[in-house]
Parts: sequence; structure tokens; C-alpha cells
Amino acid sequence: MTTDDRTTESAMAVLAELDPAPPAHAGAHLSPRAGRLLQDILDSDRDGDDHTTVERAPDGGPTTTEGSDELRTRRRRRAWTVALVGAAAAVLAGALVVLPSLRAGDGDTEAAAWSAIPSAVPADDLADYAPQCGRGANGEAAGNPDGTRTVVAEQRGARVLVAITDRERFMQACMFDANAGTDDPEPFSGLYGSLRGPQSDGPLQSPFSMSGGTPDPDESASVFLALARDDVTAVILHATTGEDVTATVEDGFVIAWIPVFSVDGAFPDSEDEGPFGSGLEATLTYEDGSSERVSPFAPPSE
Repeated sequence: MTTDDRTTESAMAVLAELDPAPPAHAGAHLSPRAGRLLQDILDSDRDGDDHTTVERAPDGGPTTTEGSDELRTRRRRRAWTVALVGAAAAVLAGALVVLPSLRAGDGDTEAAAWSAIPSAVPADDLADYAPQCGRGANGEAAGNPDGTRTVVAEQRGARVLVAITDRERFMQACMFDANAGTDDPEPFSGLYGSLRGPQSDGPLQSPFSMSGGTPDPDESASVFLALARDDVTAVILHATTGEDVTATVEDGFVIAWIPVFSVDGAFPDSEDEGPFGSGLEATLTYEDGSSERVSPFAPPSE
């Protein structure tokens, strides 16, 4: 068995824990499009010299082993992450899979000045960013050429976050460097997730958080995504690290991100230990002017 085969099997074993149905093939518990994309990405680096191996740790979580310090830095700068919502909508602690980089090239960009309050992305710029983020969602594959659409976007400092989805509720979020311009922009980080988790009457549906790389090897980005009930007009996320982050709420989607910096060269062991982990709380404002503080990842009440 090759390293790539073990990588694929280990990754699938980790992802399978999110869904009780035994998969018949790689990505079988996803929508057909999402499953094919996952397998294509896992296969994309088979002919290269650099590989990322996902091993199972003694506690059952994945442990990522890289080939060298240089490779670790390169993976951190341009990491692409797959996150899946399975039987329960929860933080995907220990269920993130680091995949082969989808971007080539060297060189860092200056660290962005992050802001807790986002700004809107100009429509002309968004028209350039969105197509570059479209490789993960396909309206035609879902039987609707117009099914792929940009649902939410925001800018914090020099970082632009764009999220698109398709009719299967397969979402892709991409982060761009606004200082690089919009002539053939290329995302430095991509995050994939499914919003097909269990639905309820709660104000936030299928919430999840996941991590992506940035051009700075000592910084990653923690991203929160959720569906919002129609009467939710504003969301403030109270990060476990103390920041109050105003999320972007648009067309029934909620999105926000916050930088996570390494401590002595180490990042949190799992997304659950990050600023948008299981202890996250949120203040929601409703269209009638009332507000409520909730815990997005708390188990549903009986």
C-alpha cells in the first residue's frame, strides 16, 4: 500500500466518523459532487514529491506528519481544508484533513490588519473573486446551470473572504489578499464544507468552524459558517479568546473569521480549542429589535 493510499484511507476513516452510514467509496456519505471533489483533491498530489500523511493519534484524532520544516511552512501558508457536517451540527474537533496545496509559488504578503467589524466587498471586485472560488461548487452538476451562486462575502483589513454554494448546499469559502489586486486573483486559502446538517427551529442552522492557512506561517484563520433563520438580522460572535466579532449576515448565511497566531510555533491542537470552538457564544438581533445570547454549538434542548 502506498503512502497516498494510506493517506486516503486515513482521511476517509476520520471523515466517516461524522456520519453513521458506512461509505461505499471515498466520499460516499457526501453529496455526489462533494464526494468527487474530495477524491479529486486527495488524488491531486499523487505524482508530486511532497505529500501530507494523516495518521490516527492514540486518542482517535488525526495527526498530520509532514516531510520537513520547509514543507510544514509551505502547507501552513497555503492550506486547503475540508470540513463536513455529519449527524450532528458541532465544531469539527479533530476532524479536519490537511490536503495537498492547490496553489503554487513562493513569497509572503504582509500580515493583514484584521478588524472585528467587517466591510463590504465592492461589487466589481466580488465579480472577479467569485469565479476563482467556484471550483468547488457546480450548479450544472446539480441539474441547474444557475445553481452556483455567491452567498456572502466580507473584507477585514487586507483579507477578503468569499463563500459560494450550490443547490446541494455544498459550500466553498475562499480567502484572497486584497492588496494583490483583482486581475486574475488567486485564493491563498480554501475551505470546503457541507451545510446539509440536521435542521431545527433554532435561529442558527448547521453551524461549524474550520481553519485555513494564510500567507504568514505563524498565522491561521478560524472561519465560522452557519445558516440563519429569516428573522435574524445581525450576529455578534463572542470568541473564546475574548474578541467580539461582528459577523456578516446576508441572504440567510452567517460568516466571520478571526486570525489565530501560533504560540512558540504551535497552533491549537483542534478547531474546538480555537476562538470559534465549542465555548463560542453569539448575540443575535432579530427583525423586531429584540436580541438573544445563544451557544451555537450547544446540544439541542429536549
